[in-house]
Amino acid sequence: MKTINMNCYECGKVFELKKKEYNRQVKKGRSHFFCSLSCAATHGNNKRPDKTYVITRECPICGKEFQTRTGSKTATFCSRGCASKGSMTFKRWNKAVETGKIYYKKNALGEAKTIAKGLRKREWWKYEDLHELLDILEYKHEFEHPIQPYIYDLVLFDLNLIVEFDSKYHNLAQQKKVDIEKTKIAEAAGFKVKRIKTKMNEKINAKRVRDILGL
Repeated sequence: MKTINMNCYECGKVFELKKKEYNRQVKKGRSHFFCSLSCAATHGNNKRPDKTYVITRECPICGKEFQTRTGSKTATFCSRGCASKGSMTFKRWNKAVETGKIYYKKNALGEAKTIAKGLRKREWWKYEDLHELLDILEYKHEFEHPIQPYIYDLVLFDLNLIVEFDSKYHNLAQQKKVDIEKTKIAEAAGFKVKRIKTKMNEKINAKRVRDILGL
C-alpha cells in the first residue's frame, strides 16, 4: 500500500500516512495532519478560546494558598469545608444567631429547618462514613438537626444524645459562649451533649466516634 511522508503540523515530526487516507482527508477539506492523537489534541486545545490555565489563589476562609484552573470552574475555596463556611447558608445562620433575629420570627422553626437542610447537603462529605456506620447499627439519627434556635451536628434519638464535632474555632471566646448556650438548650430538650475534638475540613472518623460513644 502506498504511503507518503508528512510533517506533523504540531511538533514537526516526520511520519508516514497512507496515500488513500491522505486523499480522503483532503477531499473533506482537511489541511493539517498530525503524527498522533496527542499532537492533534494539543493543537485543538491551544486553539480553544476558553483555554484554561493553572493559577494560585488564596482561600478567603483559611488564608491557605491553593492551585486551581481559570475558567467557569475556577475554585474560590481551597476545600469543601471552607466552601461550606463561605456559603450564604452558613453566613445567614451565623448572622441570625448573632443578632437573635431568629428568635422573633414567626417562622423561626421553618427557617431553622431550611438552613439545616442546606448545611446537611454541604457538609455531607464529612458525615457519610459515620452515617453508614449508624445505619448498620440501626440508630435513628440526623446530622445538622435544628433545635430552635440552634443546629446541632449529630442527634442520636435512641440515646437522647447530641454529638458536637468541635474544631479549633470552638476555642474562641465568642464561640465558647454560643456552645454553652447550645448545651443548655439541648439539655432542656432532654438531650445529653457530647463534644468530640476534630480537625477542620476533614471527614469524621467513624471508628473514633464509635469508640468514644461505646457503640
